[in-house]
Amino acid sequence: MLSARYSKSKLAAYVLLSAAFVLIGIWILGQPDPSAEALFAAWVGIVFFGPGAVVLGRRLFDNGEVLRIDRMGVFDTRAMSRPVPWSAVEKMTEREIRHNVIFTLHLGPPLQDFVGSRAKRTLSSLNGLFGFGRNSLSIAANALNVSTDEVRAALAAHHRIGDYEGTVTTSGGLWR
Repeated sequence: MLSARYSKSKLAAYVLLSAAFVLIGIWILGQPDPSAEALFAAWVGIVFFGPGAVVLGRRLFDNGEVLRIDRMGVFDTRAMSRPVPWSAVEKMTEREIRHNVIFTLHLGPPLQDFVGSRAKRTLSSLNGLFGFGRNSLSIAANALNVSTDEVRAALAAHHRIGDYEGTVTTSGGLWR
């Protein structure tokens, strides 16, 4: 069984990095006559990283279990409202994108059976746009107090992890 919580040190680093992007954006906006590109970059930094810093900052105070993988199934509170039993997983794949490993659970039953929140369902359905599969949930060890190898071992103890059928570039660029 694997039980994971948020890593306070990883989250703190992400919050500081996000805050730095927001501050740089504010600094750019305060400069006399910034270029259109600089203004665009400033607003992207503020609009994207500002809310991200808030969300990540709130997670610093979350001491509960975030990811559980056991003989019953998988429960990742970041994406799911209910645990996914192993019987609902048709296939599981692993993919690396820019040095981040993502495990995808391809489900038999509809996604709505495990994701009750409209916001989580919308975010999970975006998996299809990035080639992960429309009826799937993705798991990563980012910001958790466990390693990718520990997540892989826990998943593999209960279900075969197949390779992604496609090309993945890990040094940048797009994947298909």
